[in-house]
Amino acid sequence: MASGGTFFLYSLGSNDVLGYATGGASNPALFTSEAAFSGALTAGVGALLKANPNAKGAIANIPDVTELPFFNTVPFAPIPLSAAQVSALNANFTGYNGILAALIANRVAFGISEALAAELAGRTITYQTTTNSATTNKILITDETLTDIEPYLNILLSLNQITAGQKAALQPYRRVRQTRSTDLINLTTSSVIGTVVASNPNFLNGISVPLGWTPASTAGADVSDPFLLIPSETTEIKNRITAFNNTISYFVSSTFGDPMVLIDVFGALKAVKAGTASYKGSTLSASIAPPFGVFSLDGVHPNARGNGYIANLYINAINSRWKSEIPLVDINSLPGNELPIP
Repeated sequence: MASGGTFFLYSLGSNDVLGYATGGASNPALFTSEAAFSGALTAGVGALLKANPNAKGAIANIPDVTELPFFNTVPFAPIPLSAAQVSALNANFTGYNGILAALIANRVAFGISEALAAELAGRTITYQTTTNSATTNKILITDETLTDIEPYLNILLSLNQITAGQKAALQPYRRVRQTRSTDLINLTTSSVIGTVVASNPNFLNGISVPLGWTPASTAGADVSDPFLLIPSETTEIKNRITAFNNTISYFVSSTFGDPMVLIDVFGALKAVKAGTASYKGSTLSASIAPPFGVFSLDGVHPNARGNGYIANLYINAINSRWKSEIPLVDINSLPGNELPIP
């Protein structure tokens, strides 16, 4: 700007939520606060306008990263199992499921509320034989929002209803459930599900033991946290994005002289996700699948078609605001991902 530049494109904030989200909301240090973001935005754009007070610019808001293919490619029930596997697994979880049933049946004696009884009922672990795509199985995970059943295991031990060995074997399952449609499974988690843990064929990741568990795991630890987003984490991320975007929108609309235009990347991804975005008859999809998917194989970054779509967002907004005549990108001339998709 100080060297004679008159126009800038500015984007801030996606990585302030993205790293936290792709890590399963497990590292708060990667989650920028609203105050820090507001300060960075004001300082960054302020420096540009200070260098050239007459400059114009286009500022993008932040997409809802939870709608990226990274979180929407692996289904919540992706596991095929044979009849023999199902029989063995269901037999192995008979004791655990029996304890849940006993706690529910004797909830008054155990001081268990109706709400907790309903939660425990939803934590029963069952598997079914895969005969078609509708009978794939859910992933076994830990969930930090669930009630730790350790105190109830201690009561059962004191009443001689379980042995010390049984209690020890139940430690990885103190806060477990199987995945639901509201859970968002990380794309990279697909390479972990079903793998053998600690060279023990009885320990199958996300099937017989909770996803991410190892024999060295701390008892009751939320070992599955890095591999997916549970609903409370998704809501937390969405709320932070909304706050950032409100800050961006207010900043653009309130800047003296109105030198900037807002690029609605948030709304653009919503349109792609909803299947309402197209270019010259070609629908754009929020996926990695060719030919119409606009994301690269990492499920996060746009591919060439996706970048063309975003470029046109900028061009249309700039042309509309300043009556310029920048030509649009021909998205259909740009390559998508190639088959086969890994």
